[in-house]
Amino acid sequence: MTSWLGQYCINVTDLDRSVEFWSEVIGIPVQSRTEIPTAKEVVLQAEDGGSRIQLAQQLEQDGPIDMGTAMWKLYVDTDDCQALYDKCIAWGCESVS
Repeated sequence: MTSWLGQYCINVTDLDRSVEFWSEVIGIPVQSRTEIPTAKEVVLQAEDGGSRIQLAQQLEQDGPIDMGTAMWKLYVDTDDCQALYDKCIAWGCESVS
């Protein structure tokens, strides 16, 4: 049996801003949008394939999301790491190492 990861889902408090970051800054296009009674969801994936990222805004969520220490690393493939880093910083991301 072969196993693989197909999608990561991250809860966010501002779906529009999160989609803007992943699609316009990182460059991963939106593949689908879904609205269910409890959440709005957007799936993004590169045209070349790879894993999908799903962003979900829980409609009953009030206040910030406590992500704890559950997420440690997220890998993004790019052919120009410095340019992508600079674009993220210019967009307002904080560099932490």
